[in-house]
Amino acid sequence: MPISKNEVRNAVQSLGNPDNLVIVTLDVDSQEDKATLKKYADYFQFGSHIAVSPLEVSRALGNLYSVEYLNAPLEPMLFIDRSGNVYGLPYGYKTAEQLKNTLSPYLQ
Repeated sequence: MPISKNEVRNAVQSLGNPDNLVIVTLDVDSQEDKATLKKYADYFQFGSHIAVSPLEVSRALGNLYSVEYLNAPLEPMLFIDRSGNVYGLPYGYKTAEQLKNTLSPYLQ
């Protein structure tokens, strides 16, 4: 399991679990099943906002933002602000503090 997911959980908690922040995790591994996703969601406390990305969605993400978004070891993350603008975060491990600093201006 990617390490940054722990940091996402910690960042959300340090932001006070804001109601205006929704986290959606798309698993681009088409071999995952519902039981695995449930364990993953329970472990990281993401509730029901986790799903296996259909192949068409994965391809569209790769085409829109780059194929690196389909490479889980790179820890790819996007966030979308209230206006629908999409921002890519740098590839690689992200700390809770980095995520908090990135997201907090958009939660004001």
